[in-house]
Amino acid sequence: MNQIVAKTIVVLGASGMVGEGIASVLAAQGHHVIGVGRSLERLGRIGEPHVASKQISILQGDVGSDADATGLAAEILRVLPDVIIVSINGCRAVSPVFELQARDLERTLQENLSAHLTAARHLIPTLKPAGLYLGIGGGMADLVFPKCAAVSMAQAAQRALFNYLSKEVDASKAHVRELLLYSMITPGSEVLAAEPRRITAEEVGRHVAAIIERPAEFAGPILNLKSRKQVGLPERSAA
Repeated sequence: MNQIVAKTIVVLGASGMVGEGIASVLAAQGHHVIGVGRSLERLGRIGEPHVASKQISILQGDVGSDADATGLAAEILRVLPDVIIVSINGCRAVSPVFELQARDLERTLQENLSAHLTAARHLIPTLKPAGLYLGIGGGMADLVFPKCAAVSMAQAAQRALFNYLSKEVDASKAHVRELLLYSMITPGSEVLAAEPRRITAEEVGRHVAAIIERPAEFAGPILNLKSRKQVGLPERSAA
């Protein structure tokens, strides 16, 4: 087995379920993880298991506006990370499409699409040359679920954003990828008895770790995570 080369990795949205899973797995593998989020209280919970090893440090920050993102970028530039992972989402309007109000769609796009654009513009320049910039998205762009039109539109647009970023950002500056999570994600094993095909947040972290360790196998720019087999695990059987 190849020895893992420790990297400095920023996880934006580390206090969320998926972000926490990613940060915890990467820290456990020996990487230095900087968990970024809006709430210091929630971030503190992420770092607690790794206090002794000092594998996770926390940083309060936001990309809700250009001003916020400028301040965050200045802090991240101090560490010059090898990898930046952006796992952020916000409001998700739930409504049949004919009842969807424009203001609710606009808020969904702002918090789930515009925030990714702001993050990319400000944070990609903070990477080490040829570093990895990885966004976490959802598979709703290709799926139709009741009352989820706004989310689907936001995720489809987010995928388009990462396609454009991968074309327009010079590879000598950054490699841009997006990982689309098609499976429902659960924080732990407690839900799996009822929903055995779900992927846990920790398993998402394992997949992200593989992308970081073996980038040649994940050319992208759009990557899909649809099953447990992709994280090296057999499918679960229903209880």
